[in-house]
Amino acid sequence: MRRSLLVLCIFFECLVANVCLFSPVSAGDPQTLLTHDECVRLVRREFFNFPFSESSPMDASFIASCVQGKNFYNRSFYNCMFSAKYIDPLDCQYEARGIDRTKQSPGLAAREVTGDDAGYEAYVNGITKSVYQGQDPHSTVDPQLLKRYLTERDQVTKSLGEAPLGDDAVPSKVSASHIDSGGKTYWIVREDFTDLQLLKIIRESDAATETVFCARFGSPKRLRTDDGLCAFVINEHWNTVLPD
Repeated sequence: MRRSLLVLCIFFECLVANVCLFSPVSAGDPQTLLTHDECVRLVRREFFNFPFSESSPMDASFIASCVQGKNFYNRSFYNCMFSAKYIDPLDCQYEARGIDRTKQSPGLAAREVTGDDAGYEAYVNGITKSVYQGQDPHSTVDPQLLKRYLTERDQVTKSLGEAPLGDDAVPSKVSASHIDSGGKTYWIVREDFTDLQLLKIIRESDAATETVFCARFGSPKRLRTDDGLCAFVINEHWNTVLPD
């Protein structure tokens, strides 16, 4: 999911959602139409990962479709997009089409907080040092993962026209521990920032370093290894429940 690939994937996924899966493209009910200013705000937030300009042909095209009520751009979609600061635009796009997104990605049903995310990755041991750029994998979040989530936090904030969060990407709290379970050692790292909690669990073998990473945006509720989406991904890949 590294940054360039992630952005490219999101870009095409959003294009598909707006151009293909949002068919038909007939005009919406006049009572649900959005104003031009609302459409500007909506498109800017929907494509938060990309530079926005009303003069951009692509952005202008989305805004025009929104003003005309095409592609499910309506009051319901608008309200969904601004129902929570860190809501995933794909959640609202699927909802607008009447599709249950959890049928495609069952783990999403385990989310406790809007803005929860989690994933899994593995490295052959020979490149782990390169990934962590000389830092200890047992006590730190890898730099690319950290950059990914901090960038997303800051881009969402920017897309809403809000002032920067002002923590200079410096964690307010860092902790590292480990759990022995089923003959395996699981190394757990937590880093807390303004509006963002990160939780990383590492399991090592002779051949590879496996990682489950979890993120929680916009909530003070503590991210746990034994609950919610994070627990789902841990169990999915390692068939275990890690006590918090």
